[in-house]
Amino acid sequence: MRWPNDAWTACEVWLLTAAIFYGVAKAVFPEEPGRNSLLRFFGRFVKLLLLTVIAVLILASLRVLNALTLGSFYGLLVAASWLRRHGISPSVIRERFLARVARIEQWYTRNGWKEPILFHKRWVLSPRAARLFPVMGAAAVVLLLVAQVHLRWPFDNLRFAYPEAYTNLLRVRQLLHDTSAFNQPLVVPSLLSTIASLGAIDAMQVTRFLSPLIDILLTLAGGVATAVVFRSNWVGVFTFFLLGCYVHQSFVGEGLIGTSFLLLGIAFLADYGYNARRVSLQDALCAFVLLTISSPKVFPRELALILLLSSILGFASWLAYRLAPQYHVESWLPLFLMIGIFSCFPPAFPRPHFLEYEAAARQSLRIAETYPAQHWAIAAPVEQFSETFGMGQYEDLDEFVRQYQDRAGDASFQFPDKTLFIFVEKRPFEYFATEPTAVSFSILTDPTYRNYRSPAGRSSLELSARKLCEAYRETHASRVFYEDENLTVYDFSR
Repeated sequence: MRWPNDAWTACEVWLLTAAIFYGVAKAVFPEEPGRNSLLRFFGRFVKLLLLTVIAVLILASLRVLNALTLGSFYGLLVAASWLRRHGISPSVIRERFLARVARIEQWYTRNGWKEPILFHKRWVLSPRAARLFPVMGAAAVVLLLVAQVHLRWPFDNLRFAYPEAYTNLLRVRQLLHDTSAFNQPLVVPSLLSTIASLGAIDAMQVTRFLSPLIDILLTLAGGVATAVVFRSNWVGVFTFFLLGCYVHQSFVGEGLIGTSFLLLGIAFLADYGYNARRVSLQDALCAFVLLTISSPKVFPRELALILLLSSILGFASWLAYRLAPQYHVESWLPLFLMIGIFSCFPPAFPRPHFLEYEAAARQSLRIAETYPAQHWAIAAPVEQFSETFGMGQYEDLDEFVRQYQDRAGDASFQFPDKTLFIFVEKRPFEYFATEPTAVSFSILTDPTYRNYRSPAGRSSLELSARKLCEAYRETHASRVFYEDENLTVYDFSR
């Protein structure tokens, strides 16, 4: 029954993330009305994210990163924000409390629950709503399409679809165990560590379900940026559509998340230029600080092409609006372009580049959840190092085989770990659909490539590991912890 459990875990991760980066952010950074709602959201998001990164790094370096310290940090932020707005005078607090009680009583007597319904009814019937309904409808359809593209594989797989996720997972486990606090990457692992710690949710599950949600938010940020710069909601929806459906790289990698902070910074600066809002300048500063600590990389070709196309569309829409506003070209041109692109090049689900079998990730998590921390060890490929760091002992499978293959058949020999699991693939996992014909010398001599990416190297290692395990089983008590057509997990416990 994976689906109900996975759906429950996903809801936990997403609701906790919303509570912190929407609820807490709204309480800590209140704003005057009149600013675009998405700009308000992303402004609060970048400010709270920057504070979260700073807090996580400091707490981890002090070796006190846990749910209590993080909860206290957010509680102090909310309390400080409230006191800054209302003061600390007991008389002021009493007056505000009594005024709040009076407002609640008045709300109850006049059936205040009806007021939001009446307000939304008036808004729906207003001329402004009539102008916004088409673009809101298109944005909703695009959001559903982007969500389907990004959320399909996480529900089908516990293993990760891109290599950067294993780096992020390792950094999360290091932060949760108060080690290597200031190593790169910083931004995404700090966010993931916060949710994992506060929700008491395993870091693998948080990385699995929160990463695609961040991808959706960051593609939306790109749409917001172009919408603000060109002052066209339709251009923003067009950019969101292309980024969400046709960029097959994850934005959670530190390089691409830096790109998103760059776009958000430009959006905030554009808003400041148009409306002279000081808060937009503050938001831009936070976005550029996050960009600086994210180790940004050069734009990927497809991302640069999408931004260029969106910019051309933005200029064309602006020019059409200035020259012939009565024809509303700025509205139907992006819509027709989206329909044409969707019809000719339907969005394809991202092509995952898995590094392991699904069963290997599942059994790593099962071992970690079943056995006491640091009372077991595994010998497995490198992906299991990230999945089990800080929870048990890890030995690289290649080093393990070279160290013990000559002694495995000796009845007097015992593995040093009392609870040991060895991951052996019956059919070596194929990293390449077709192995490249030319590989640079530096990659060819890299141990990870030689043992786990090269088909010949992985096959040779797995065959040696299986011979070692079978030789040890002949003279020692053992059992098979898990087995399927692709993978065997040997249990050599004593």
